[in-house]
Amino acid sequence: MQGTNSKDIPITLICGYLGSGKTTLINQILNTPLFPKRLAILINDFGDLDVDATLIKQVRNDGNIISLKNGCVCCKIQDDLVSTLEIIKSEQTDGVLIEASGIAIPNKLKKQCLVPGYDLGRCAVTIDAQNFNTKRKDKYVGYLVEQQATEGDLLVITKTDLAPTFKLELSIKSKSSDQSVNRIEQVLSSDPNLTEHLFQPQNMTTTSDETEKGVGFASTTLKQTRLISQSKLENLVEGIPGWVERMKGTADTDQGVTLVQASSHFRNFTAQAEPGPKGLIVIYPEDFSPEIKTAFHDWREWFFIS
Repeated sequence: MQGTNSKDIPITLICGYLGSGKTTLINQILNTPLFPKRLAILINDFGDLDVDATLIKQVRNDGNIISLKNGCVCCKIQDDLVSTLEIIKSEQTDGVLIEASGIAIPNKLKKQCLVPGYDLGRCAVTIDAQNFNTKRKDKYVGYLVEQQATEGDLLVITKTDLAPTFKLELSIKSKSSDQSVNRIEQVLSSDPNLTEHLFQPQNMTTTSDETEKGVGFASTTLKQTRLISQSKLENLVEGIPGWVERMKGTADTDQGVTLVQASSHFRNFTAQAEPGPKGLIVIYPEDFSPEIKTAFHDWREWFFIS
């Protein structure tokens, strides 16, 4: 258990599966007056492009956003997280908010945050009301989705406007924890007191070194090489395979810069006022790696598949 010292910098973790609303939640937090005034935000993207950090800078562009690239913070770049926390320690920061990759294991991330000078607080896990009960039964990612849900201490239920009758199935248990989700505090993302719940002081424990089973993920970057029409971009995105778990990034179109966010269950296109990095990250179960270039063959006129 992390010891508590009045001078320690509190760390709050935001975990949750791909597309479950983590970035939206952080934007919501930053638009309230209740979060620490000097909040350092660590954004971890799985892939080459700094997409999530770009989104958040549009809300709070004050230089406190540090983005870790090229992998999941809980398994590939541990030393980078620790060194970043060491740097932040000298910046007189009031608190640290870490948005984990959508494929991060919460208990692994907690252990990496046990750094002298920091107080590990709440670990919130976003639960997508529209898709959670379907995703948890998926043969590729179901185990991960359930494990994330049981390793947080605050479940933030998102997208209830799209699933007003959603009820979290209470039988979920993780081998790495004795608790089931009905023993974990739950709050709606629309709760006006959400920020108070999120930044509530709490000493965390981590329990198990269980080896995770199930899915491994891979990512591919589609780097734009020429201008594409908006209608063609939307048609291509609509046709992505069902095994693609997440696509996000920006593209130059004949109507300007477009932010693309898509998954197996939604497609979203948003005009961008300012240009960002041009390219799209595609995240998928690694079993489909041999199929990626064939699946995106029709994209090659406008994008280089790396």
